[in-house]
Amino acid sequence: MGIAEVGLAVTLFIILFLSFVTGKRSGLTDFIKDHRSQGKEESSPFPDFIGIRQISREMIWLPDHTYMAALKCEPVNYDLKNETEQEAIDIAFDRWLSSVEWDMCWYTQSRAVDLTQQLELYRERMSGMNEPSREYGQNTIRYLESWVRSQPRFETIRYILFPYQIPGKKVSQLSEEQMTEKALGELSRRIRMTRLSLERCHIYSHPCTSQDLREMVYFAVNRRRAGLARLEDVDEYDMLAPSVTSDESGAQNEVNVHEDFPEKKAG
Repeated sequence: MGIAEVGLAVTLFIILFLSFVTGKRSGLTDFIKDHRSQGKEESSPFPDFIGIRQISREMIWLPDHTYMAALKCEPVNYDLKNETEQEAIDIAFDRWLSSVEWDMCWYTQSRAVDLTQQLELYRERMSGMNEPSREYGQNTIRYLESWVRSQPRFETIRYILFPYQIPGKKVSQLSEEQMTEKALGELSRRIRMTRLSLERCHIYSHPCTSQDLREMVYFAVNRRRAGLARLEDVDEYDMLAPSVTSDESGAQNEVNVHEDFPEKKAG
């Protein structure tokens, strides 16, 4: 499969994924029809293309007054448990699933192992060491770099996504700020209750911050080039601009940022 085919597959996955969690399957059909009719006349901003209004307040803002929060879950090492422990996890997990009263979506993300940040930290700490310690550290770094390059290595990141749509009858009665506060309160409640239930299954998790959500989206749409070191170099809004991973100059990127995410003036 070539690079173009891979890019198309990732794009379609994001569109289908967002369409699923918001329950707007018909919206995908309308989206495809609209973009077919447009042809090459005008390109849409990247955030509009993937269906994200913005990422803030620990939520992904989707169209149609829909918001989404997420939990990032740690692995439970189920296979290393004995039979009694596994049975206890199964029972607790079944009870939790049968008690859930809201929509959820399980999302697993495979990422290439990236040791760039750890190796940079090792190099900084080695500067104050004696010669034998520095030599040992350099050998360790060379081994880790060789280990990563020797063959593709991946890690799995696990998320639980919580979509919430403001009821239609409430939309006309609430302001944008009131809808945001209502969504934030409801999603916080769902996440808090889910965390307590998961802990009974020995599954530990933490709520995703806005930065965590940007990281999740960044790795989803930049599968071939994504890395934590690259993510640190991307501005909060530049991450969703059309030229994030291009070779454009910094000035051009800044223009794209302001075009795609104009600042809201107070008042």
